[in-house]
Amino acid sequence: RSLGSLPPLRRAMTSFTVNAILEETSKRDKDYRYMATSDLLSELQKESFKPDTDGEKKICKAILKLLNDQSSDVQGLAVKCLPPLVRKVHDAQVDAIITELCKFVLEGKEEQRDICAIALKTVVVEMPSSMGGAAARQLVPRLVSGVLKDKLEVKLESMDILNDVLRRFGSLLKPELSAQCNDALFAQLASTRAATRKRAISCIAALSAALSDKLLSQLVGSIVERMKMPAVDLDLGRTYIQTLSAISRSGGYRLRRPPGAGGAPL
Repeated sequence: RSLGSLPPLRRAMTSFTVNAILEETSKRDKDYRYMATSDLLSELQKESFKPDTDGEKKICKAILKLLNDQSSDVQGLAVKCLPPLVRKVHDAQVDAIITELCKFVLEGKEEQRDICAIALKTVVVEMPSSMGGAAARQLVPRLVSGVLKDKLEVKLESMDILNDVLRRFGSLLKPELSAQCNDALFAQLASTRAATRKRAISCIAALSAALSDKLLSQLVGSIVERMKMPAVDLDLGRTYIQTLSAISRSGGYRLRRPPGAGGAPL
C-alpha cells in the first residue's frame, strides 16, 4: 500500500519518522549518520513501508548523498539501502538514481567512482524486470562511452557494469544499440592490457547470447577473418580464440547451425 492508503495518523507518523531519520543523516558526527542510515534501511525493509512521491525524492536524494559520505561504513549501509529502495519507488526515481550513479562512475573522482560502481551494479541486479528495457536504453549508451574512454579505471568499471546489464537485459536491446555495443567491445580485444581484454571477452559473450542471428554471424565472421591476418600476433590470436570459446559457451547451439540457417560461419 502507498502512504495515501494508510490511516491519517499512521501516515503522519510514518512521514515524521522518515523525515526525522533523513535529518539525522546530515549530522556532522559520522556515528549519527551511521545510525540514521541503519534506521533508514530498517524502514525500507518493512513490507508496510511505501513512501509517497515527495518522500521517495527525499529518500533517493539522501541515499545518493550518503553514497559519497566520508565514512566507508556509512557508504556500505547506503548501498544496502538500494535493493529495497528500487523495489518500492516509482520508475522515475530509479531512472534518476541510475543517471546520477552513472555520472559518478564516468566522471567522478576515484573514491566516488568505486562506491558508485558498486551501487550501480546493485541497482541493475535488484531493479524490477519491468524496468529492464528503459534501463538498458539509458545505461548502455553511457557505459559504451565509458568503454571508449582512455582512462583505464573508467573503462574497466564500465565493462563490469555493462556485463551485468547485458546478462540481465541484453535481449531487450534494439539492433542498432546492440551493434554499437558490439563495435565498442570488439575494439577492446586488441588492447595491450590483459584486464581490458578479459572484460571485453566477458561482455561480448553476454551480448552474443542476445544478438540477432545476423549480428552474431557478423561478429563471429569478423573474428575468424581477423585470425587469418598475417599481422595478428600470438597474444591477439589467443584473445580471438578465447572470445570464440566464450561465445560458444553462451550460445553454442546457434554456432552449430549452417550459416544459411542463422548459424555463424565456423
